Amino acid sequence: MSKLFVLGFIVGLQCLFLFVPLKFLDITGLMPMPGELFGIPQFWAMLLTAGVGIALGLLISALVKTSEMATSLVPLILIPQILFSGLVGVPSGINKVAGLIMPATWAFDTMKQFSGLKVLREDGDKDEKDKDCSKAPCGLYKQVEYDNKQIIKKAEKDIADYKSDAQKDSDKYKKDMEDYQDDMGKYQTGQLSSKPVKPKAPELKEVPKIESAKEVPKDLSGYVDFLHPWMDEVLNQLVLMLMFFILVVGALIVLRMQDIG
Repeated sequence: MSKLFVLGFIVGLQCLFLFVPLKFLDITGLMPMPGELFGIPQFWAMLLTAGVGIALGLLISALVKTSEMATSLVPLILIPQILFSGLVGVPSGINKVAGLIMPATWAFDTMKQFSGLKVLREDGDKDEKDKDCSKAPCGLYKQVEYDNKQIIKKAEKDIADYKSDAQKDSDKYKKDMEDYQDDMGKYQTGQLSSKPVKPKAPELKEVPKIESAKEVPKDLSGYVDFLHPWMDEVLNQLVLMLMFFILVVGALIVLRMQDIG
């Protein structure tokens, strides 16, 4: 517990030294730091993640006999967390499941949840090609694709209606001309007393305007790549707390077994 207290104090200062300069840059307008409630939830997420890291380090220290062995295990623990946490792309398949046991996955998603930023890709966008974004939220990429499809559908409908109306006007004019010719023949033979009025040719209506296609904005700084579909703000914090508790208890059990042995 003495190690946990001392290391917790040191790592807490590290989190503070990371958070304060970033917040200062945000306040001065030099570099925006998105987040809710002045970034306090994100600072809390940093502390929670740091606590899990400390507990994991203590467990490793309890399992090994030398500091050299503990140091050599660090890459073996960090690399899987980088690969499976979603830092290098949207996890899918077994990667998505494996990421659930990685503290970095929950910590990374917590920071993104607290950032309040919009999402580029909703989970499942690759599979749900015909997803209706008017009924369910979509990421930016899928939303732009969906909007452009709607623009194309509307344009096709407007053009089809334009052609249909033009054809109706043409058919009506053709029929009116036939009736006019018949009436002129009757007028010339004296069957009609008044001269028929020649129908006017239909005027072309204004061509329907087609809406411009949507584009993905060049500045994507206001977006995160994705949010994990199985996680949310509250669940993430509970899982990190549970991981901290399990790792600390695990370290205590290992030390107790060594004492007994």
